[in-house]
Amino acid sequence: MRIKNFIKKISNSTDIELYPDPVIIINSFNDIIGWNSKAEDIFGYLESEIIGKNVALLFDNDVNKIHLSVYEKTNLIITAKNKNGQDVITDISCARINNDKDIIISLRDVTKNQKIIEKLLIEYEKAVKTAHYRSGFLASFSNELKNPVHSVIGFSQGMLDGICGILNEKQEKYVSIINKNANNLLALINNIVSLSMMEIGQIQPEYKVFDVTELVESVKNDLENTISEKNIIFTLDFSENGRKNIYSDENMLRQILLNLFTNAIKFTDAGSIRVKLSCPDFETIEASGIKINPNYTDKSYLMVMVFDTGIGISEEDKPKIFDEYKKPGGTMAKKYGGTGLGLSVTRNLTGILGGKIWFESSLGEGSVFGFIIPAERIIKPGMSHETL
Repeated sequence: MRIKNFIKKISNSTDIELYPDPVIIINSFNDIIGWNSKAEDIFGYLESEIIGKNVALLFDNDVNKIHLSVYEKTNLIITAKNKNGQDVITDISCARINNDKDIIISLRDVTKNQKIIEKLLIEYEKAVKTAHYRSGFLASFSNELKNPVHSVIGFSQGMLDGICGILNEKQEKYVSIINKNANNLLALINNIVSLSMMEIGQIQPEYKVFDVTELVESVKNDLENTISEKNIIFTLDFSENGRKNIYSDENMLRQILLNLFTNAIKFTDAGSIRVKLSCPDFETIEASGIKINPNYTDKSYLMVMVFDTGIGISEEDKPKIFDEYKKPGGTMAKKYGGTGLGLSVTRNLTGILGGKIWFESSLGEGSVFGFIIPAERIIKPGMSHETL
């Protein structure tokens, strides 16, 4: 307490004039028996007007806070009244003196600071509400965009499949561009919707049991045209997969996989992409930053690794990879484009599922993105894994 070293020097009312802060001394009846000029500056009372008056005149119904400050040996914020009846917000520090008969109150006027804090809180609440409304609007608006985009994708894919007759080479090229860009636009809209819904806390996982290998194969098949166009070798490695059926949110996991696969394909101009599924050991799980549930076994988590031989990530861009508001720059960004939202959404979705995501990369040497998520519901006493 700021008052501690000064207490030893208090012997009469003259000494309290030496103290740098306003000081009030009260007796056991809460009557004011000491008062310095700095207290006069705050409250407007002359010493002759205030001595002998009950301190409740200044602190109204908060007198108990003075004794609480003494008991807890801590500073407290308390609202007082000056001579004109105006509120004065004070930071008080109190202690007993004179063989514990009296209490010395050291205080500071923090009215301006408190008003600034209150103003900042009001502005913060407004900003939170605005962000909430904005995110809600973006989610709603983006959903409205999906219908026409789906139509463009559907009709262009139908034309490529020959529903309007066989296209010549030039027509097929143009329709393919329309179809590809429409799919890219749809992916962007989905990421905007996901990010907006996350910001307003409206995304909740819907858990169920499903075959994760079928999901991974399905996501790969959805991207088969793009994989073929770039002539990339894309392999799935289930050799170390400890379980096929997992308990998680299938749609969220699908979006995570789609974003990671798309990202790997986008930045791999030649070579290969390998996706590996496994059940990590506890050491690997803890190293990722996940707190292991005591009811889980070493088969209770799923690890997915996506290896690519692409362009890699520079040291400068690594801190921006999962940030929705920072986009990697340089010539690579100009060449490959994109908003960078996909990886941000992926990180958030992984977190919602109780997992962690990370990456390792060197510029020109490819990248590996990995994530771990819980793969089964919490085991309760008397419940076996087979019942999941």
